[in-house]
Amino acid sequence: MTTKSGIIGYVYTKSSITIKFASGDAYRYDVSEVLDKKTLAEMIKLAKAGAGLNSLLNKHPQVRKYGYLDTTLGKGSFKPY
Repeated sequence: MTTKSGIIGYVYTKSSITIKFASGDAYRYDVSEVLDKKTLAEMIKLAKAGAGLNSLLNKHPQVRKYGYLDTTLGKGSFKPY
């Protein structure tokens, strides 16, 4: 199912979240100077809720720009958004 945001899935660890978009691209966001643990925790919370994650990225363009293409994960790796 494609949401209005274009996010279709996610997977996370203690220090990162990878977001899968309807385009097929997956972008990974790691804890860094740009993405602190508090913001990562909020991203994970929103991903689990299935709403608000794209809005958070739009409100924090520095975080959005920091994400990088992650080609290491297969389709089955992602939880549905």
